[in-house]
Amino acid sequence: MSEIRDFMIREGIPFNTNSGRSSRTLLSQLISMMENDSSFKHDYYKELLRTLLHQIPLSYINDQGQRVDVKMHHGRQDRLVAKMFQENNLVLPYSTIYQSAVENDTDRHRTSLNLLARSVWDDDSQRAIRVISLPDVPVKLTYRLSLWTRHLGDLDQIAAQIRSRFHPDITLQTPWSHLTKAYLTQEEDDGSIDAQDREDRVLRRNFDITVETYIPSPEYRVTSSGKIEKFTVDVDLGDKITERVIREPLDYTNLLDPETDWTVGTGSVNGWSPVGAPGEDSRKTLTNPHGNNAVVWVAENIESAVSFDGGFKSPIPMAVDPTKTYRRSVWFKVQDATDGRLRITQQQARTEISPGSSTIDVIFFAGLTGLAQVGEWYLAVSYIHPYTYTGASTGLSKIYSADGTAVAEIREFTFNSAADITDFLQVGFFSDPTDNNEEVWFWDPRYDLVDGTEPTISELINRPYYPED
Repeated sequence: MSEIRDFMIREGIPFNTNSGRSSRTLLSQLISMMENDSSFKHDYYKELLRTLLHQIPLSYINDQGQRVDVKMHHGRQDRLVAKMFQENNLVLPYSTIYQSAVENDTDRHRTSLNLLARSVWDDDSQRAIRVISLPDVPVKLTYRLSLWTRHLGDLDQIAAQIRSRFHPDITLQTPWSHLTKAYLTQEEDDGSIDAQDREDRVLRRNFDITVETYIPSPEYRVTSSGKIEKFTVDVDLGDKITERVIREPLDYTNLLDPETDWTVGTGSVNGWSPVGAPGEDSRKTLTNPHGNNAVVWVAENIESAVSFDGGFKSPIPMAVDPTKTYRRSVWFKVQDATDGRLRITQQQARTEISPGSSTIDVIFFAGLTGLAQVGEWYLAVSYIHPYTYTGASTGLSKIYSADGTAVAEIREFTFNSAADITDFLQVGFFSDPTDNNEEVWFWDPRYDLVDGTEPTISELINRPYYPED
């Protein structure tokens, strides 16, 4: 990105032109400097707490067999509760919650060179706008939930209700993530508040809830001139969501570039070639797994033959390093009921290390009936290791549903030799000739170098969006 260097020169931002640093490094440097000179405000903590409270509504059954909701108040209320109790002005049961601790989660830290981006669809230009940011900050937040009751039976009732919500966690859907996990980490009795009448007292029990999440970093848009601008978007967080967005790692680890290469149309495009009979492939602006408009490759069976009925082959030749590990992946969706099969292949036969030990070019070939539900997106993932690799499989080569559940195994391979230096990814719909007009969608094929900077599988699946309430 020479325009980034030009912009840094125009703005008087120092950098060493002989350092050999990549545009990614320069962007990271520039964003860091802009963040130091600006303020950033968002309602992350507020929204996270709101979502947590929505997941743990409290109630109990009174002596008349009626279900009664338990009021919950935010903040440390110890003194207030004691005062209200002494003044006989406390309605029990009662609950309070507050954020008691926050700590950096070093196990999930990512290097500052690992830029993130979010793509927002622009209806005017009919293209995605790329917005960049530094990695979000991984943290562990601890919330203390306190229950106040007069009777031990009520306390046990509500406590059991809280415990039942965690199996062993609950998933929080926020505007920034739909797979944030919350865990119940501690439960303890904390004495009682005594009144003058020893028979009249308030029992208290505390619950510590730990949330593993990321604090969002400020985001910036890189314009066509290379200038970096702050990026903001108004979002309605009420009952009606006005926009959904994704955050994704920049594609510097992906040897493929479908986001740029794929355009609406039919036939071959920018080195990508269709598989199947004429008319069985098209590229359309549709909704991707994360609720955004995107160019999706559509395969549709229109002829009666046992063969490929749509799909694609990535540009060839694609250079690979057989001394490194790569991860191949692609999203697919069965749009209409089908007894067809999904077929994913590589350039040549290679030795599989999972689940068998054969030499084969097929990464995955199986029927879609029973594997994929109609109308749902799935992510297929397969690793390939250096030709010298003798270890076991990663255990990660699988088909995952959109909530991260593994639904099927996929083959994992090693390269053949030091001369095995090119590859491609072919993904297709293989249909039964008795049925026509069956349709399968494909999106975001990737061939990622596995070097620690690639997006994790969780990040491929868990691209934060604005969930519907």
